[in-house]
Amino acid sequence: MRTFRYRGRVLTPVHVGTGETIDPLEYVVKDGKLVRFSSPAVIADLPPAERERLERMLASGQIKDLHVFFKNHVDPERHAVAVAEADPSVVREFETKCSNPANELKVRPMIRNAHAGRPYLPGSSVKGAIRTAVVSSIVNGEKKADFEQYLASQGQVDSDGAKARRLQETALGFTAQSLERDPFRLVKVADALLPAGCTRVDRVFNVKPSRQQDMPVDMWERVLCAAEGRPTEFTIEVSLDERAMQHPKTRQHLGRALSWEEIAGACNAFYFRRLTQEVKRFYSNPATGQPTRTGAAVYNLLATQTPEGKKKVAPPRAPDLLLRVGRFSHFESLSVDTFRQGWNARARRTISEGTTRNLASIHHKARRSDGTVVDDELRLPFGWILLELA
Repeated sequence: MRTFRYRGRVLTPVHVGTGETIDPLEYVVKDGKLVRFSSPAVIADLPPAERERLERMLASGQIKDLHVFFKNHVDPERHAVAVAEADPSVVREFETKCSNPANELKVRPMIRNAHAGRPYLPGSSVKGAIRTAVVSSIVNGEKKADFEQYLASQGQVDSDGAKARRLQETALGFTAQSLERDPFRLVKVADALLPAGCTRVDRVFNVKPSRQQDMPVDMWERVLCAAEGRPTEFTIEVSLDERAMQHPKTRQHLGRALSWEEIAGACNAFYFRRLTQEVKRFYSNPATGQPTRTGAAVYNLLATQTPEGKKKVAPPRAPDLLLRVGRFSHFESLSVDTFRQGWNARARRTISEGTTRNLASIHHKARRSDGTVVDDELRLPFGWILLELA
């Protein structure tokens, strides 16, 4: 078993959640931080008179008063389950609206380790991102003719689900009846525990270049990132059983063999292409073609200096890996090139590209060229991480 120990860097905001949402009956905002609290812990600390008052509010369903009650009684030091920084816009919204139950103020929290209480990146998310890139590379290379032949003969009658299964089977050489032949059984990715205090809650906006007004999409807890000057670093282990992959007897039972160099090369080519195409399509001035502030911030993450001192944006080199993980990675990064096909429920038609992006709205202090510091907002896409061999 060959194990690679990587130092991970979060390049842009990352959100991996459980699908749950929390509201002001489960969190408060204090001192610029969102505190998710334990109700039993708060109640256990109440004096008898306050506990009776709480029981009366619960019995009468006074949601407005409950929000204010918890806001006044939660002690982060004693009652917190999880704490994250809160964007100033989130703080203002909570202060002005939390007493009105009509304002739901829902927040999507990060997934957390039950024992450590810290957020983490599931190994399954990272492995899934790797798998997408490898399948895209193979089915656009040596297996392209095979899959095109299938589409020409059977693709018109098979369902979209059947075609998606066939695509993976063609690339990796297994079938639904022989899952043991899937070479990714020999790839293991461990969960990556993230450092304490590495998350923040921001407003997320849905952005469409042809639309003048961006649409708010709830509030999301996400990981601090390099694009805002606060990179979150972590360690993650990836293992590949190359010995088994290359053993003659094992090979007989595998759809194909994979090397780590092949896997890393596929990831860097696929995700660098996705990154540059997204910048050109969504984060560039349509008149000049120059990147917007969002596009420039993304490009700078992969910029290096040439020997002539010029800035060059280039993909990482194997064994380092560029990946995109978590929520708002968007359709194009979750599907393969050339054969990409999705369904737009609103327009009721198939699509090969999405038309919108969801961006985190980050308020921060920025320094101007004259040295003055001003309040600034920067909107960033989700999901980009870089794994560098430790």
